[in-house]
Amino acid sequence: MFLGGIVLSFHKKDCLERVKSLMSNDDEASFRYACLELRQCIESIAYAKLKNYKKVVPESQFSEWHPKRVFDFLLEMEPKADKDYHLNIYEEDENGNPKKLVFSGDHKTISLQYIKKNYNKIGYYLHTPTLNKQAEYHEASTKLKRYLDKLVKELEPIIDCTFDSRMGIAAHFNCHDCGQSVYHNLETIKIGKNIRCLNEQCGKIYYVENYIDEKPLVKPIQMKITCDCGNDIYVDQHKVKENTYIDCECGDRYLIDKRWVYRKET
Repeated sequence: MFLGGIVLSFHKKDCLERVKSLMSNDDEASFRYACLELRQCIESIAYAKLKNYKKVVPESQFSEWHPKRVFDFLLEMEPKADKDYHLNIYEEDENGNPKKLVFSGDHKTISLQYIKKNYNKIGYYLHTPTLNKQAEYHEASTKLKRYLDKLVKELEPIIDCTFDSRMGIAAHFNCHDCGQSVYHNLETIKIGKNIRCLNEQCGKIYYVENYIDEKPLVKPIQMKITCDCGNDIYVDQHKVKENTYIDCECGDRYLIDKRWVYRKET
């Protein structure tokens, strides 16, 4: 991105360096701008991890996912995607046994819980507070520097981490509606588990019915309406909404309605 002839980098390291520079000004306005850079730093960390899954994530979705959405997906693909770990890589001998250590390092990352706790909290300082919040805004701002210093210290080892990896074994099938490949971690797919198509214009939901030759057999989650003419009408669960109409080929129309019931507890 160009700003006044200067190339503005969104790399996580550059974002954090700008945070430190703004913090050194030691004024309330600079602290607020530091919040923006910290949010972009968190976003950069999330998007960098997402690049490991370029083969399994539609690239058209990259620009539309916020950090929480990214980590929701990553944890579906790999339950330990938001965990720190130590990695050793060995050269093998002719028998497949470890022979020589060729790489050793610690991977540091943020967690989904960390994003939930801090991402929106930082965003609070990027907006003009509502009228009933303005009276207490200055008091909240006095605590901001200490809070930002804490975040910088927590993010520094993550920024300094120079490698990432994708350990999950990906399985996929083609969505029945949009045709897009739907990927999931083969190790976490269990019978009965729901899997959603990642295409945000689709969103069709499937469940794992069984395994055939060690491959999951998936079926869409649908509601079945049996028409008086004998025809079965299948409606995708994610499209079922209250007070909508479903038409049969014979011309009959059905209303989808929600009914509330109650019973006496004994």
